[in-house]
Amino acid sequence: MRSKKVVGDALWSYMAFAIMALSGVALNFTLGMTRGAEAVGVFNQTMAFYVIASHFAVFGMHNSVLYFCSAYPRHANAILRKAILPVFFVASAVSAAGFIFAPFIARALESPNLVLSLQLASLALLFFAFNKVVLAYLNSGLRMKVYAIAQSLRYLIILVCIIYICFEDIALSFLGITFLISEVVVSSFLLFLLARYKVFRTLQGPSDLRKMLIRFSYRSAGAGLLNEINLRIDVLVLGFFMSDQVVGLYSFAAIFVEGFYNVGLVIRNILNPYLVKAIKSGSYSDLEYFVKRMHPFNLIVSLAIFACVYFLYDPIIVDLLNMKDFAHAKDIIVVLFLFMSVYFLFIPFEEIVLISGRPLVHTAIYLGVISFNLFFNIVLIPQYGVMGAALSTGSAFIIMLISVTIYCRQKLRISLICGTKIRK
Repeated sequence: MRSKKVVGDALWSYMAFAIMALSGVALNFTLGMTRGAEAVGVFNQTMAFYVIASHFAVFGMHNSVLYFCSAYPRHANAILRKAILPVFFVASAVSAAGFIFAPFIARALESPNLVLSLQLASLALLFFAFNKVVLAYLNSGLRMKVYAIAQSLRYLIILVCIIYICFEDIALSFLGITFLISEVVVSSFLLFLLARYKVFRTLQGPSDLRKMLIRFSYRSAGAGLLNEINLRIDVLVLGFFMSDQVVGLYSFAAIFVEGFYNVGLVIRNILNPYLVKAIKSGSYSDLEYFVKRMHPFNLIVSLAIFACVYFLYDPIIVDLLNMKDFAHAKDIIVVLFLFMSVYFLFIPFEEIVLISGRPLVHTAIYLGVISFNLFFNIVLIPQYGVMGAALSTGSAFIIMLISVTIYCRQKLRISLICGTKIRK
């Protein structure tokens, strides 16, 4: 692993993360300050639906592309070409289903504004699936500069659209169009890149390539979906038991914790291609080098972020920005941050079971975690409200950490504490 390359990739990735995080905070601030907690609730319920539906649309093909492009870089262009057609058909079906069932979902959540918002978001799924697969291709080839630009572009476009909707006093039911516009723009950018890389002019890969891609994708599809459900299930269950205002309060708090989580994803995206190569070759020196340097860094970052949010929340958000309605969100943030601070150290290895070529085991682990999370959200939310959701979600992260750590130690013979191979 070349340290200069990793540092350069990390810098670009953190720049993209900063833009994404600031955009996410800014759009929720804009919604909260101009249209109130209800607007925050409608947007975040739309986003929860969109994120979950998007995993059905891409159906794990991005995992397949990342794995095979990293393992067989000579055939990377052919792998991407073979992946696009299956994704197109699946995403078209999911997009149509989302559009048709949007009124029923909105009725179940007792939120009339969600009907059109979900339908508009459903139309974006076709473009999202294409973008997700192409981004996995860029990630596998360590083209982190353009990967970072594409990711940043998506959030910036959403932010611009949100600002326009808020200040032009457009109905909240149009919030879903922000996803459609952003994905179309990102698709245009990625098509330009693929033309430059001459992806569609190279020789064909192995004849059974598409079958291998599809086989790996459907085995890993459940894990990606379950991971996103695990991140959003608290918002969805709250939507069934509580009002849009309460969902908006919790969603506002979750923004900070999700941003914290995404810091770890920056390292995970950089590390994944190296992990594939290390596990496939049986060489763990690169992994050990990376872990020994990143664990202390991640610990410092987690403590610094927690301290900043805890001590600056009241003076800046409540007092300076006069967002009194969100004063109680601080308690939710503290609970979620305490759990996430522990999990944060291991986020870079979240997908190690998947990229070691065991997608079904990866899916089984996530299924167990989400079952735990769903059960306790349903049990605790009616009794403890938003605090019940925070405790359930935080505990689910710890269960995930323990499960992956034990499996890697016993089956892969890898220590996630120091990144070394365990001798029998």
